[in-house]
Amino acid sequence: MDFNNLATCMGTLFLLMATGFLCNKAGLLKPEANKMLSRLIINVAMSAMIVDSIVNTDINLSPSAAAELAGSVAAYYGVLFLLSLLFSRTIARNRPDSGVYQFMVLFGNIGFLGFPLISSLFGEGALFYAAIYNIPFNVLVYTYGVVLISGKRDADSLKKTLHSAPVISAVVALTLLVLGVRLPGFLSDAVGSLGAMTVPGAMLVVGSSLANLLGRELLREWRVYVLAAFTLLLRPLAVWAVLRLFLQDPLILGVSVVLSAVPAAANTTVLCIEYNSNEGLASFAVFMTTLVSMLTMPLMAILLL
Repeated sequence: MDFNNLATCMGTLFLLMATGFLCNKAGLLKPEANKMLSRLIINVAMSAMIVDSIVNTDINLSPSAAAELAGSVAAYYGVLFLLSLLFSRTIARNRPDSGVYQFMVLFGNIGFLGFPLISSLFGEGALFYAAIYNIPFNVLVYTYGVVLISGKRDADSLKKTLHSAPVISAVVALTLLVLGVRLPGFLSDAVGSLGAMTVPGAMLVVGSSLANLLGRELLREWRVYVLAAFTLLLRPLAVWAVLRLFLQDPLILGVSVVLSAVPAAANTTVLCIEYNSNEGLASFAVFMTTLVSMLTMPLMAILLL
């Protein structure tokens, strides 16, 4: 693994979080500002990121390779779903924030951390596979993920979720992908630039939220430390153990393992703020899993790849 690349990615994340923390202390990012920034990220930046990641994916596979890739993606998310269910029904059982924990087991920071590491480990060509994994990720986060974060499963809430900007963006982008329609250069650049705001904006919100809410009570939340071990060690081990049973292509297996070894998704905090869930827990978990992953990601790569 390219440790310099890993250190650069981690350093960038922590610097963005620290900037959000300092902005909060300087009075530039208060809870109201966090709420407004979260809505901007969800409705504009994330929607643009979804369109950019899907429309700019060039699918050129043989039928057998496409079938193997589709099977690996289905198995990958199946394993993560079962692990998230296991965690929420054991470690986080009967807690009001069990859905937040389940979300963090199911969804990792695959875009900002996973993509650069896959590129450094396997070359630029492997990013195609990572982009395919990212398509269901973007759809699931803003459908099933929102249900987990909000805790609302009634018809009105589900209807509102399906009408949200990220879901509509995913439907439009998938339609364009199937039809083979590509965005004009200037429009593609604009969408890409807006999408690039997602990770920096989310990490600013994480840092600001930590400044507001971090305290002894949150530090004593032992489930966060269990979550870090569960997601950063058990999750990649489980993905590796299951997918190696049927995958013939070692590159697809490697991409799957790297994507499953990343820390909790930064947009956990953003969605918690938007849907009035436990943003303090989300921010602390994002921070802690990101910190611990500096040790566990190289370890998983050495052991499994």
